[in-house]
Amino acid sequence: MRKVLYSLQLRLIIGFAAILALALGSVSYYVGQAAEREAESMQTMRNEIRRARIERLVSRNYSVEFQWEKIQPALEQAGRVSGRRIVVSNQHGDIVGDSHKGFGVPWRRHDKTIKSSPIVVGNEAVGYIALNSKNVPGVVPEPPISRLASAVNRYLLWAGLASGAVGVLMVSLVSRRLLSPMQALGYAARRLGGGDLTQRVPATGPTELVDLTGASATDNLNLGGTLDNDTITLEFNLASVNDRALVTFSSFDDVSLLGFDGDDTFTVDPTSLTNVTTVAVSGGVGQDSLHVLGSSLVDAIGFAPTSSTAAAVTITGAATTNITGTELLLIDGAEGNDTLTVTTPAGATTTSLTSGATIDSG
Repeated sequence: MRKVLYSLQLRLIIGFAAILALALGSVSYYVGQAAEREAESMQTMRNEIRRARIERLVSRNYSVEFQWEKIQPALEQAGRVSGRRIVVSNQHGDIVGDSHKGFGVPWRRHDKTIKSSPIVVGNEAVGYIALNSKNVPGVVPEPPISRLASAVNRYLLWAGLASGAVGVLMVSLVSRRLLSPMQALGYAARRLGGGDLTQRVPATGPTELVDLTGASATDNLNLGGTLDNDTITLEFNLASVNDRALVTFSSFDDVSLLGFDGDDTFTVDPTSLTNVTTVAVSGGVGQDSLHVLGSSLVDAIGFAPTSSTAAAVTITGAATTNITGTELLLIDGAEGNDTLTVTTPAGATTTSLTSGATIDSG
């Protein structure tokens, strides 16, 4: 349980979830606040427009001769259409018209939430009008626009939860896929550090960069190819198989390259390796070839075949390359006045040396 809690995958998932929650929370809060402000602004605008229309209707039904005698029918019609209770009073504060007078509900004259405004006809205030949208008898109340903002916030919450769940699931799957080669390499490194030399390091995945550090100076690193044709390269403490994972390593005394099946091509630069004393190359089944590289300096190179299928290539000051099951060997001294010493195995009767297409002239 402790291993799972401190695993890199769990930390990646928690980090992604925290970032996603922060981003979604910020967006949701901003959108929610903006929706509420817009809803309040729209509600205020609607009320002002409705009030202006009603005031215009009321002022048209006022006359100097009859004053407010004909206002009641107009108020009743306006009250039914607008869903508001409309009360008109004269200059002295006496109520002269009530859109819901017939319902018998008394008007709350002293309610501070009811706004009263003057009615101006010919630049003269002839009365006052008051509108009330609450507790209007006989009218089904309109749903407030603020419900739209609440609905937007609710949908944002559900969308955020759904996207968060999908995001966590996706990062869990992707991180598991990306980290599985590293976990396999770490497991193999621990087994190798414990003395199990049968472990092979699988090189899988096109982009993973794996760093292996030995537990002691006598640890062994095994790098295995596939069952097909492989191109395996070992130089500058970097190992690669085809276009797969690039493995960096340090503090490994012995490195083994395993070709298995297929026609494999090995390239080894012993002079570029640090803290490595032995490189073992095993070709396996197929027609395999090995290219051993020298340095740009003067190299003293030794070649010592031990049998028809095994040999050792030494370069002074560099790791020894032990070869088994490899059909073709190419030793490239590179630059410098290099020397090549061939040591035949004990008991050998005949040794034939054939020069290549070009001769190293130093």
